[in-house]
Amino acid sequence: MTKKKTKSSGLYKCKECCKDFQTDLALFQHLTSRSMRCGNSACFYCDYDESVPGDLSDHIKTRHSVFECAFCSKKFFLRTHFEGHMKREEGIVNSWRDDPLPGMDDTESFSELIERLNPDAVVYEECHRIKEKLEWFMHHNTSYKKCHITMAGSIAKQTQSRKADVDLILFLHEYKTMTTFIESKEAIIERIKRHVENWDMNWAHGLRFQKSTPNSIQFELSVSGTSMDVDLLPAMQLLRRNSSSERDALYTNMKSMSAKERKHCVPCLSELQVEFVQNVPNTLKDVIRIIKYWIKIVRKDESCTTVRCYFCELVVIDYWVKNDSPDDHEIDIDDYVKQVLYRLCFCQSLRIIWPDTYNFLKYRSEEAEPIVLDPANPFVNVAPNMKDALRVSQCAIKLFERYGTVKPKHLSSRQLAYRNQAYICPTVPLQRPAAVAIDMRDSYSYDVSTGTEVMSSVNAQMHSSNPSSKKPAKSLYVWRCKLLLGLLLGFLLVLGVILWSVRS
Repeated sequence: MTKKKTKSSGLYKCKECCKDFQTDLALFQHLTSRSMRCGNSACFYCDYDESVPGDLSDHIKTRHSVFECAFCSKKFFLRTHFEGHMKREEGIVNSWRDDPLPGMDDTESFSELIERLNPDAVVYEECHRIKEKLEWFMHHNTSYKKCHITMAGSIAKQTQSRKADVDLILFLHEYKTMTTFIESKEAIIERIKRHVENWDMNWAHGLRFQKSTPNSIQFELSVSGTSMDVDLLPAMQLLRRNSSSERDALYTNMKSMSAKERKHCVPCLSELQVEFVQNVPNTLKDVIRIIKYWIKIVRKDESCTTVRCYFCELVVIDYWVKNDSPDDHEIDIDDYVKQVLYRLCFCQSLRIIWPDTYNFLKYRSEEAEPIVLDPANPFVNVAPNMKDALRVSQCAIKLFERYGTVKPKHLSSRQLAYRNQAYICPTVPLQRPAAVAIDMRDSYSYDVSTGTEVMSSVNAQMHSSNPSSKKPAKSLYVWRCKLLLGLLLGFLLVLGVILWSVRS
């Protein structure tokens, strides 16, 4: 992992002149501006291509309004406008109080949570014993003499929680082409399945077959008493020297494959994934464990089936890289957890690529967010779909919303006269405006050269003078109703006391 912070390039690229832009808004303005436009205006989400800028704008508005506000359900087709709306209108700011995450005790700190999540040393030892025994068994009791087994998943990356599955990759060296391996894969899994069902692994305790898939076989076993769930995936050795030229040649070859064939290459690149995550500082791995702990709760409560733990690992590492990759002792766990959760408030617009690893534009075309590319495989987007990304965003926003983190706003004289507490008191919940129709015109312009937002004077006045004149009248009406109700109850109480005294 390099510590040198490089400027990202190629985030958004014009298909006509191949010029790079740092934001989708800058590219959109480049495409729609008559003075800057080169050739035809091409949509950067799909293959739509029209020469009239207005048609392009209408096309993107109707086909690619992918970002939805978790508060007011307002939709946007540009990531820049969406994040600007969330920060400016909804008051989502980077603020936090010392309250626990869901599932934590009231007095439990992040450090104590890490101790609770960290597995025992026995788990590591057991996993390595299982790997060594299985490899020995494959060499001596099966026809696959030329093979080796490597550990993958969170255990190999050292980011696992107390209970984790053992992901093992069985590399078979006898297959020379991917075509022959794919044709033999079903027979390989079936043969290993028979060995498990017949209890041929007499060194294993509690051996029990669970299920098999087109790509793996899953079973439960233990070597020295600790029961572990094992997921064994046959694979073909595609990278032998793991050099940059060898990886580029492999990615170029994968580009010519079909999507179905490329799926068989995913386990073959597991060693690159492990190396990428394993080399980060240990303190950052503790941050990853906390974020994965939270995301598992969200995934269970919200049924977010497309949210993967690997996605969480990459979001944390990307934040670390963008902050100059500090050393182990320089990482504040509490601050990193809060900063990453804040980024997940904008989960729908995440755009994480790895320009130091490969140029993803060589292997794939532009696509709508969210996009979190696998640093080991440019063809795999590990980000959740837009529906699940919205749910993750809503859950992250709730963490900040419950602390009343309202962004200060410029108040008009009329607002100051009524002292609208929703804007000036930091302890009240965030205000949720009513749902509105899709509005593609944002309240600020964008300086393409500097990449900064520029508020127009008219729009700034509109945003600063938007009082709700009905709120004071409504509050006065409610206060009068409460007063009359209190007087009525007092009268009935006095009348009851008089009647009781007369009867007695």
